[in-house]
Amino acid sequence: MLAQSEHVHDLKGPWALRGIVAVDPHECAGTANTLVGLRPVERELGCEQLRGVGEIIARHPRPEPADQFLGRVLFHVVALELWFDGWHWRTGGTVRVIVNIIAVLMLGSDGLIACPDRARLDELGRAAGGSSAAPEPQWKAGWDTYLQARRSCDDAAALLAALATQATQAVDRNQPDLALTIESERLAIAERKGLQFNAAEAAERVGTLLSDRGERDIAIRRLHEASAGYARLEDWGRAANVESRLSRVQRQAGDYFTALAHEQGALAMRRRLDPPPSMWRSQLNIAVLYEQLEIFDEARRRYAEALVQAETEGEPRSIAVVLGAFAGYLSDFGKSDAPQALKMAERALEISTRQGGVVQRASARLQVGRAQLNLGQLDAADRTLTAAYADARAGQHEALMAHILFRRGELAHAQGLLDLALQRITDARTVYETQGNRHRLAKVHAALEKLYRDRGESLLAAEAGLSHYRLRDELLGSQAIGRMREALNRFELHEERARNAELAQEKAMAEVNLLAEQRRVQLIYLVAAGVLIALILLAWRYATARRLYRLLSEQNRLVLEQAAQLSLANEQLREQSAKLLVASVTDGLTGLKNRSQAMERLSARLAADEDFAVLLIDIDHFKQINDRFGHPVGDAVLQQLASRLREGLPDIAETFRMGGEEFMVLLPAAQARQHAERMRVAINATPFRIQGVAVDIAVCVGGTTVNDLPVRSPEAAYAAADKALYRAKQGGRNCLRWMGTEAAIVH
Repeated sequence: MLAQSEHVHDLKGPWALRGIVAVDPHECAGTANTLVGLRPVERELGCEQLRGVGEIIARHPRPEPADQFLGRVLFHVVALELWFDGWHWRTGGTVRVIVNIIAVLMLGSDGLIACPDRARLDELGRAAGGSSAAPEPQWKAGWDTYLQARRSCDDAAALLAALATQATQAVDRNQPDLALTIESERLAIAERKGLQFNAAEAAERVGTLLSDRGERDIAIRRLHEASAGYARLEDWGRAANVESRLSRVQRQAGDYFTALAHEQGALAMRRRLDPPPSMWRSQLNIAVLYEQLEIFDEARRRYAEALVQAETEGEPRSIAVVLGAFAGYLSDFGKSDAPQALKMAERALEISTRQGGVVQRASARLQVGRAQLNLGQLDAADRTLTAAYADARAGQHEALMAHILFRRGELAHAQGLLDLALQRITDARTVYETQGNRHRLAKVHAALEKLYRDRGESLLAAEAGLSHYRLRDELLGSQAIGRMREALNRFELHEERARNAELAQEKAMAEVNLLAEQRRVQLIYLVAAGVLIALILLAWRYATARRLYRLLSEQNRLVLEQAAQLSLANEQLREQSAKLLVASVTDGLTGLKNRSQAMERLSARLAADEDFAVLLIDIDHFKQINDRFGHPVGDAVLQQLASRLREGLPDIAETFRMGGEEFMVLLPAAQARQHAERMRVAINATPFRIQGVAVDIAVCVGGTTVNDLPVRSPEAAYAAADKALYRAKQGGRNCLRWMGTEAAIVH
């Protein structure tokens, strides 16, 4: 029904009218159906046509005052067209009205919508904010109406707050792509308006959503912008949260040292506040980093500190997060820590079920299932992991779905369902490759190595093992090498500066000597001239020259002493450089060459076309020695074993420590097996005496002769010896197994 609006006289000109459309929810179910004119009009119009007109006009904000006269004229044109058109609106007359509206928009109008009054805005805001559980069309329509009204008002802060609320609801409704679009718009508006806090918060949310989608590089840029924005505002709590997010993103990329630096920065920011908030988060992230760097004792200590901190702060969801992460760490150690891991994971699941979301519940169920798997409760683990996968899928959390799928693959392997296990683990690997999660890929390849071996596919098992070790070395070794190069570069720079300083000193000495010589010549001339003047003047000149000479001599002596000190400092720097070089290639505990040197020597001897044997030696049940006697005794056992290997093998043998309790020996192929067996028997026959305690030690030995390999390469030789060592462990330990021709095990 066309009618005169009761609010017309309260507005400032026709361009400030509420569109030319007023909403009557009773007649058109929320669709604009009343055209506001300047006189009463008694014509009915269709809701669909009015909706189209309203949507065209609603997209344009209020015009400048200078356009109001033109707006009034054009508005009358539109109103009269509608009045005279009457029934023909539903037919050809529609075109005429739309043409008039387009003319209004093209002739300078920025729109016909006015900013509603405060009561109307509050009403629309409550309707949109309370529609989070509404069906999609109703939810979208409510937000479109509210945001349209907000855009018509000159209040950027209120508009940004509305966009933030809508984005939060989009995330809760599992619409991350829509949330990303909304936050991107919010970021652009905040930057244009110079609203620093909103810009920082929007950048943080954009970075978080992008990191969840695997778009790591752009996410890192946005998170850096957010951290810098919060820091400028001295909002250290939010800045710390962003630094923690950056740490997690860098950790997923395998850059552990950068991740650790970000998390330490977050910890420092939190400590600026009183009381420090969310300290558990930094402790937890640092614990995860230490775990992935395989510094396990420090990782366990950090997990315990994070749990204590979360319990102190008393926020249940935070406690559940730490409990789940701690349980996952304990599950990595197998059956020994599984009871404690299960207890923690069940408590995390209880909290998540009561207060957490579907994703957090899925994460807690994952850790419960892992603990059950380690305890051999395969049926219970199957039910738990299946429920966890359903929760993760409902939450559309792709990374968590991949984690659960990988553990379900391990479960299928334990159940003897090798084909199903291979399918699940391979599907998880595809997701990790897409996300660039190298840490998880290393675990996948380790699991595939065992799976292929049990399937009898030796070549695929070797390839998976090589991929596992390569990724592991990249994750744990590349940063250390880079830091060593950085240290060497700093040393070279220091040496260059020292050389420049020495040259400067020599130049200064030469200039002093030249000046002295010049002055001596001048003195000769002065003395010659002084003879003609008077003997007293000559004596005085001579005394002055002597004093000057003594001063120059003293300065020369000081310069020589400084040169000697610089030479001594250079010598000390060279000695430190040599020590650093030795430390980079030597195992600090046993004095043997380390893993990198072992692989270099293996490559060199293969390149020289030598016929030699490769032995891998592993102490049986070494963890039990550490648990029973303590790590100092375990270290002493490793030292004594290294000594026995040096003494019990031929002088020509080369011995290396590969890491942990594993050693490698390279020796001539002739009688290599006899030497290896004699050495194994000798180690087992004589207990190790450490601090007055006799410790019985047995070792497994796996060996191969490189000429027996189908392919002569360092990787093939290491894999063959490692496979023989694995068979020695499977064969009851304290034995020797040899990899013979065509990758066959020879006992």
